[in-house]
Amino acid sequence: MRISRYALLALLSSLCYISKAQVPDEHASVEVLVLCAPTPVRAEGKFHLVYELHITNFSEKDVTLTRVDVLGDKSTAPITTYEGAQLAEQLSTPGRMTPEKARLGGGQRLIVFIWATLNPAEAIPATVRHRLTFVRASGRDHPAEMSIEAGETPVRQEQAIAIQPPLKGGDWLALGGPSNSSKHRRAVMAVDGKTRDAQRFAVDWNKIGPGGEEWKGNPQKNASYYSYGSEVLAVAKGTVLEAVDNLPDHPPGRPHPCTFETCLGNHIVLDLGTGHYAFYAHMQLGKVRVHRGDRVEAGQVLGLLGDSGNATGPHLHFHLMDSPSPLESEGLPYIFNSFESDGHKRAMEMPLENMVVRFPESR
Repeated sequence: MRISRYALLALLSSLCYISKAQVPDEHASVEVLVLCAPTPVRAEGKFHLVYELHITNFSEKDVTLTRVDVLGDKSTAPITTYEGAQLAEQLSTPGRMTPEKARLGGGQRLIVFIWATLNPAEAIPATVRHRLTFVRASGRDHPAEMSIEAGETPVRQEQAIAIQPPLKGGDWLALGGPSNSSKHRRAVMAVDGKTRDAQRFAVDWNKIGPGGEEWKGNPQKNASYYSYGSEVLAVAKGTVLEAVDNLPDHPPGRPHPCTFETCLGNHIVLDLGTGHYAFYAHMQLGKVRVHRGDRVEAGQVLGLLGDSGNATGPHLHFHLMDSPSPLESEGLPYIFNSFESDGHKRAMEMPLENMVVRFPESR
């Protein structure tokens, strides 16, 4: 008996179709994506892999994430594990506020912030993958537990770019600097149809006095702050792509209303080459000393630190990124040639959040 082409297609279609009701409870209908592969970066004598897992629940049933194991290459021993309260601290629920962050309803997304630290003796893996454990309520006495391996991504084998500090002297507090819980680390944004984390390794550099204070005198005046008026320096040889110098400084604690055009304040974007761009924000009005198209050398003074844009006080916001846009980009790691912290000289490392750092006084 011959089967017509249309009958055969209908038969194959029926064989391939599995209704949602037929999917066993033991299977997790989730998508796991890594949108930006990590670049190893050295800090405090160890290497760190910093990236995010984006998890979407495609099922109609709620699932709860209970454990994440980060695995390197073909090893079954995790590099790091998140579960319980530690897991809860690494979660974000875009667009919704909930006390049950680990619980994913149908169609909802969850972000897991990963900071995997490798001991000095460990080799940097070529790839990382993830063993995710979920539970889902069922009609039985106990919830169904599901475990999947997903989100495999390459580890970039190039080193983090080495740059010179954007400031000199000290002491400088790395406020909101690189960590897995800083405000910059969690600033994931969807802009023009794509999710990015431009501020993944950003720092707000605040100069402090001998007692750790940020100002001396009247805290309502910018001139009272140790940071205000400090020289801002080119971190490497490059080309000025953007230089904005038309926004007023505002009194400390009273930032101007934030719009896409004014949020960054007076700022500079430098093209450092090799797909790296340096971003400097909140500079002083009338003190930006470079213009679009200028070529600059490492250590050259670009302008003075101010209090413009979305800033609660004088400080320098600094980060590196993979495109010229300060927001429509992925944040890239970097290491400084040299700096001092806690009386220890450090070289070819990235400062971490709330470190008090002293940079060389001159180049």
